[in-house]
Amino acid sequence: AIASGALLGQLSVTDKDLNYKYTKVTDADMIVLMRKIDELQKKLAKNYFEYMGAYTQLKLANSTLEYRNRRYKHAEKLNNKAHILIADAYYKTACDNYEKAKSDFMLKRSSLEKLVGDKTLKEFEAGLKSRDK
Repeated sequence: AIASGALLGQLSVTDKDLNYKYTKVTDADMIVLMRKIDELQKKLAKNYFEYMGAYTQLKLANSTLEYRNRRYKHAEKLNNKAHILIADAYYKTACDNYEKAKSDFMLKRSSLEKLVGDKTLKEFEAGLKSRDK
């Protein structure tokens, strides 16, 4: 009878009571946690702004590349060697700038992905692409 009473007593303790008993948070622990949360928020904001800057740069580099490609094709139609050489130089520069912007964007994306996770970043990018349309 005593053993079954003790067993019933243990089973009647709610998870809330049990959790409270073993997870008391001290003021010092709370201060440490708040500092860590603050650091995490700052890191997230920094990575987000770097990502968005790199994203904007990549879009700009892409539009410049497309424009320079059209100008090069137009110069080829004119069949003017001077125009072709100049247009080719600008086009190659635009290609280089695009590759640099793409590389920078991928680096910033990777940093943000490490912080928030792949699934969250994909959801964010889906929303970002829908806003761009």
